[in-house]
Amino acid sequence: MASCEFEMRRRLLSRSFHYQLKQSEKSSLIGPPENTREHVVAASRAMLAGDWKKCRDYIVNDKMNQKVWNLFRNSESVKEMVVKRIQTESLRTYLLMYSTVYTTVSLEKLSTLFELDKKQVHSVIR
Repeated sequence: MASCEFEMRRRLLSRSFHYQLKQSEKSSLIGPPENTREHVVAASRAMLAGDWKKCRDYIVNDKMNQKVWNLFRNSESVKEMVVKRIQTESLRTYLLMYSTVYTTVSLEKLSTLFELDKKQVHSVIR
């Protein structure tokens, strides 16, 4: 019962995000993001494509620094933590998205592609 309630709450929280993502995919003209929501949607689209650097650039930039990151006490350490999470979650997303395409994948290739240590890549894969 509690897990069902949690699932419903989780779905409700992400429904608006999924709606924004679908709307951005439907639009024929995609310009640079103007507000925080568009930055997050653009970053998630870059993450789905496996481009963690573009995702990082959408999330950590001057505009987002003024609106979001400078509001934290230790903003530099928070941004570093967010960038590390972007790297690992982009790797996880990349593996899930392209698992049907590849039969084998090199640990070295993944570590150079996502600029992570081999141990970190191995921990994500496990």
